[in-house]
Amino acid sequence: MTIRYMVEEAEIGWLLCIVCVVSVNLILISPLIHTALVLLVRRLCVPLVREGDIVGSETVGSLFLEMALREPAFQTGLSFASMLNRSYLVLRALGMRIAKETFVVVTKMDRPELVTVEEGASTGGDVMVHTKLHTGGELRYAGIWVKSYSFVSNGAVLSAGVAIGPYATLGNRAFGEESMAYAHGVFNGAPAELLYKLSASPSGLPPAASDIKCVAALAVWSLSLVVSQSFTLVMSVPAILLFRLSRWFLIPYIICNPIGQMVWTIAITLLVKRALIGRFDEGKPDFTSSWRGLMRTVVMFHLGAVGESCEVFKGTLVWNSIQRLFGAKIGRDTCWLGNIVPEPEMLTIGDATIIGPGVDFFTHNAENMHFNYEPIIIGHGCVVHEQAALMGHSRVHSGAQLLPLAQGMKAMHFTHNKMYAGNPADLVQEASEASAPEGSASGVGVVV
Repeated sequence: MTIRYMVEEAEIGWLLCIVCVVSVNLILISPLIHTALVLLVRRLCVPLVREGDIVGSETVGSLFLEMALREPAFQTGLSFASMLNRSYLVLRALGMRIAKETFVVVTKMDRPELVTVEEGASTGGDVMVHTKLHTGGELRYAGIWVKSYSFVSNGAVLSAGVAIGPYATLGNRAFGEESMAYAHGVFNGAPAELLYKLSASPSGLPPAASDIKCVAALAVWSLSLVVSQSFTLVMSVPAILLFRLSRWFLIPYIICNPIGQMVWTIAITLLVKRALIGRFDEGKPDFTSSWRGLMRTVVMFHLGAVGESCEVFKGTLVWNSIQRLFGAKIGRDTCWLGNIVPEPEMLTIGDATIIGPGVDFFTHNAENMHFNYEPIIIGHGCVVHEQAALMGHSRVHSGAQLLPLAQGMKAMHFTHNKMYAGNPADLVQEASEASAPEGSASGVGVVV
């Protein structure tokens, strides 16, 4: 009987180890395989369309491309290529006309061959690209241009026929109208309107990171990714030892495994952030080609994993405590249902404030291939409603409210007990019921 149990334990132990090792290897290999398959299907099965073509049966191919390019595995594979300064090769394989010296995040796009990205242009995340235009009573394909030294910010919408640049910035969640040209200025709003003209053109791009630096950065990222996903492998040894004592120990192991994975992800991300970046500081920009700029990509990837693994704890003290671990300053009795902050040190929130689901904090400004870090301060008793957003150097004074989908522009002040809506956010009415609680003293240091 004893020998039989020993054989069973050995078989289970070897099986668990093999499964874990294979799983860890797939973490790195599967995104590359997925990306290669997407490119292969695109080249063999999805024919190219041209500007002016009538939209017809090829919409099946458009749907495939739109869904495939959103897949996390493809995004990870593209990020690997981007770390090596070779993302343009992947995008060219998809059909996009893109220069070498660019930085493009592909998110919601169905026809890459209709998009042209010139030298020095870059985009943020969650940019939505529409390539279909109603003209002459028919639905036709139309091109989109992001011209030299232009930047399309996070969450912006590019309609068919739009041209951004040269030397232009389309702001966060801005809406570029069909067949419009936005050049030599900063544009924001829905629809986008000129905020101010750019008086001078950029002098050029910072030098690209060397191949050695890129390979080293990718190696660091790969190692950190494997470690962050290796919780099951690490816990396999104590699991086998407990199984020897009693098979009933597998039940609490299975139940506690998701929580253990979450704690492991937080711990590894905290270690990665402190080892590779330290902290983000206002007034200390990072060039995208610098070592800190490359490591910022690694840290952002891990912070995103923390947000996904801790989704069930949003709105609780646990989520607030996790944000504080990474450097955010949060007051008491705050309910935070929003997204994780990319640069936590840049955010200060007072007491009894509500942050709704899907709220974004843009605590950096990414232009001309470098990141500037910009603080955001929210007072006591504020409400930032669902899907609203705040840009850097903005301040929400105590009792103020931003209604759903409101876009707080850079350096804006939202007045005490007032309510704001729209993109860009503008005053709607008094918000007397949202006044700040008296006697707030959390020590967060909010100045309003």
